[in-house]
Amino acid sequence: MKRRISGFSRTALALVFFSGFLSLSSLAGCQTPGVPPKNPKNPLIAPTPTPKPTDGTVLDLGFEGSGQEQFVDPVPPAAKASGKFFTANWKLDGGELRQTLPPTQPSLTFLQYVGNAFGTPSGQAPGHYRVEADVRAYQEATVSPDEMVGSPTGMLGIIPYYLDSTHYLLMVATPNELALWNVDGLAPQETWDAEKYQLWHQAISPSLKVGDPLRLGVEVDIKAQRIKVFFNGEMKEVLDAKGILKDQDHYVSLVSNGNFVGYDNFKLKKFE
Repeated sequence: MKRRISGFSRTALALVFFSGFLSLSSLAGCQTPGVPPKNPKNPLIAPTPTPKPTDGTVLDLGFEGSGQEQFVDPVPPAAKASGKFFTANWKLDGGELRQTLPPTQPSLTFLQYVGNAFGTPSGQAPGHYRVEADVRAYQEATVSPDEMVGSPTGMLGIIPYYLDSTHYLLMVATPNELALWNVDGLAPQETWDAEKYQLWHQAISPSLKVGDPLRLGVEVDIKAQRIKVFFNGEMKEVLDAKGILKDQDHYVSLVSNGNFVGYDNFKLKKFE
């Protein structure tokens, strides 16, 4: 892969009670100051509670024994026949969703979200949303950096916008760099020109090691044609995505390049 190097009241209604004795005549002839007269046609109505604020979260998924059933491999057999994509072995283990199959050649595998959190068929993402996940390499890769991008951790990434196996946005961390790629017609075993396809990047220091946890996040706004990049809970960049984000069926996916990657705390947010 061709790369470039870069250095956010409820109103309480108090009722005051008075002790003592009041005669019927006093009740008829006077009114306690501050207390409205009884009127069955106009009773006191408690104020409506203020709705609790929401940050748009529609799914907050840990992988403690379940959750894998909400994901599927979206790559058709014909594409896998090329040898550029492989069928992974995903497993719930250690409170994570882990890819456990070592690589045989440079290739990719995807795990597309198909749950109903967005309220759409097959997990289809809406027009404005955010995806976040904890990602780490739980075990060292079995091949060298010459054979696997990012070894010994491999590629630690999320795909916030997935059209098909060669068209998607990829936010990815390797030991020394965090980047967002516009994968537009690219496949594994081909040259990925960073000058053309890399939308944003920054150096990671100190270098990532096996076991180091990351939290990756991307917000996609198709109407505004805008992308926001988040790293470890902090917004890093706002990008103009004009001509990149298309108003067609799109999804969210996990990814592995044959590395031993583990995912946890997968969160989806939907914005109106």
